[in-house]
Amino acid sequence: MDDGARGGDGGLLVRSAQARQGAWNGKQIVLIDMNSNGRYDDAGVDQLIFDKTTVLKIGEELVLGKDKWSAKITPSGNLLVLGKGMDFSAAMQVADGGPEGALEVWNTVRRALKMHPLTRDPELERIGALHVKYMMKHGLGHGEDKGAPEYTADGHRAGMSSVLSAGQSCARDAILSLLDTFYHRIQMLQPDLATTGINFEGGFGGANTLAGAKRKADFSEPFAYPPDGAALVRPGWSGHEGPSPIPEAPQGGVGQTVTLTFPGGQRLKGGVITLKEGSASGTAVDAWTSAPDKPAPGGAGMFGDNMNSMCLIAKAPLKPETRYFAEVTGDLNGKPFTHTWSFKTGQGGFGRRRASR
Repeated sequence: MDDGARGGDGGLLVRSAQARQGAWNGKQIVLIDMNSNGRYDDAGVDQLIFDKTTVLKIGEELVLGKDKWSAKITPSGNLLVLGKGMDFSAAMQVADGGPEGALEVWNTVRRALKMHPLTRDPELERIGALHVKYMMKHGLGHGEDKGAPEYTADGHRAGMSSVLSAGQSCARDAILSLLDTFYHRIQMLQPDLATTGINFEGGFGGANTLAGAKRKADFSEPFAYPPDGAALVRPGWSGHEGPSPIPEAPQGGVGQTVTLTFPGGQRLKGGVITLKEGSASGTAVDAWTSAPDKPAPGGAGMFGDNMNSMCLIAKAPLKPETRYFAEVTGDLNGKPFTHTWSFKTGQGGFGRRRASR
């Protein structure tokens, strides 16, 4: 497929593009690879045309009646996965295990929160690879010992500016495990973060959240995670995070971390966060909670304001395929504040995951 336009000298300027088409629920879908790189992956260029009339950029929501659908496309363009709301399962199916798949999962979450997606920085990944090599010899940690043969100044710099994980099978799973946590998640969801480096080898992963370029972002409202309306949310995780926002990590794991994060100029006092099962009036989940004015003891020395977030971690994994309703109340900048949202879990189970800041 070619897109042509008349040039200033009367010639025809031709831009090559590739397209594939199919059908869903009786509606025609066309995928257009505008930059002809063989993948339907460029959120700012490639397009999806639905029912011959609706043109979407890759990653945008498709609204059908009262429902919002997420459209995720495999890098090969062979599979289009549509899911209602913020569909974590769709992100998992589309993304491969490498850095590009990890970035897609991360950006899927950022798009759901109305944040601009990230791009990978080759220089951040060059220095990140050095620190991953160091961790493969010395274990999980941010700093590097100058006396160690594997020490490099660049590797040390990468370690100190990244969120790190261990015990994963691939880069995608490392990113997912970091998003399960509290402190790491909030760093990964900085609205103004524009670039990152993603590295993984030998079970150790790193994602740079402090040294990347920044981009102006309009962050005027608090954001919740899991996002409102999210589907197939992972019910639980291991509970191992350093520093730890909870006093212990039960052998059977804990529930998916539920957070509400406020912009820097907003201060919540007397905050209370609850999570109820089945309905807004359902049974409250037994959980550890922390607030900006009552931070989790484990991270109080490093994150004195609880990362300006309300946080709830259930003391056991959430039930699979169950809707949960979250609510935060308090006094925001001198005025009564209430924020409610809901999400639905997917199947149960979680792998061996731990993380360190």
